[in-house]
Amino acid sequence: MEAFLLNFMGNKKIYDFIIVGQGIAGTVFASSLLNLNKSFVVIDSIKPREMSPSRIALGVYNPLVLKWITKVWNADHQLESLFSFCNFFENHFQTKIHFKQNIYRLLESSLDINNWNAKQSSIKLSRYLSRSLNDLNFTEKKFGQVLNSGWVDVKLMLDVFLGYIQERQIFLNKKIDYKRIIFKDDLIYYDNIICRNIVFCEGCSVYHNPFFKKAKVVPTKGEAIKIHCPNLNLRSVLHTGVLIIPLKDDIYHVGSTYDPNDTSILPTKKAIDKLTNKLSVIKKFPHKIINHLAAHRPSTEDRKPILGPSVNNKNIFIFNGLGSRGILLAPYLSEQLINHIYSNKVIESEISYKRFEL
Repeated sequence: MEAFLLNFMGNKKIYDFIIVGQGIAGTVFASSLLNLNKSFVVIDSIKPREMSPSRIALGVYNPLVLKWITKVWNADHQLESLFSFCNFFENHFQTKIHFKQNIYRLLESSLDINNWNAKQSSIKLSRYLSRSLNDLNFTEKKFGQVLNSGWVDVKLMLDVFLGYIQERQIFLNKKIDYKRIIFKDDLIYYDNIICRNIVFCEGCSVYHNPFFKKAKVVPTKGEAIKIHCPNLNLRSVLHTGVLIIPLKDDIYHVGSTYDPNDTSILPTKKAIDKLTNKLSVIKKFPHKIINHLAAHRPSTEDRKPILGPSVNNKNIFIFNGLGSRGILLAPYLSEQLINHIYSNKVIESEISYKRFEL
């Protein structure tokens, strides 16, 4: 082994990180490292036209749970981290990915309206809820505006970053083989790569990861559709029970469903029916379904992400369980992990991988 490692190293560069997975978590974390001038290699098996959960993600960020009109966990800090990340990404890659289009939430009844107004008076929620209700020109229904919300073009973000790491030859397009990872003297050896740390951002594939056997990731199927609706002329994100996001050329992304029981990878008629039923608010505008997408998100039973080092290997980390709020969570979690690695800051207990080891 000693002779092998000496021969292996030679004059090879030692990277700061190997990142396994180029979804939302892996791409945001790698971008954060880029901002800090840290070196990395990304490993993922990406096939043309294959749709991962990150690549079909709506990319909407929302500081509220709109069903109950309550603030999500650490919303203020998450938004701050997201805006900082988007500013860096757009400036570095000269690509617009961030659209500050506040969500308009449909208020179906007088009860909904009264509840919205009552919640708006809360000091904790006032910065996220519009004081006045809104009218839109295609319906008599009222809408409440969610402030500090919007969406990120996740697919464009992933494609731009993939092109960047391919061009610089710091991307290995293959499935990780855990058995070929070698540990020696605080360094990690994999194929022809030497690094100081590995971060696994592999979503539902964590089931096969021997370093995080106790991570309880729940694959949750989500389905979304894209529709062509030439006369709607919508410029804002709508929440009508599903999210309706204006793209370009009269195309709208609509989604998504949430089904922890369906293990199939195929799109279903059941999901189309559910999504189209929630489009009744725009029913007077003819629209056509032009695409139907399905994938399994990595969720957790307690709805909290999973972050932190392996119990046995302190330079191996997990970054997983982002569920349906991936784009809002990922920049904040990246900061947490980087601060843990370089400043020895403790990862918050409710998201730490340690909770599965207790």
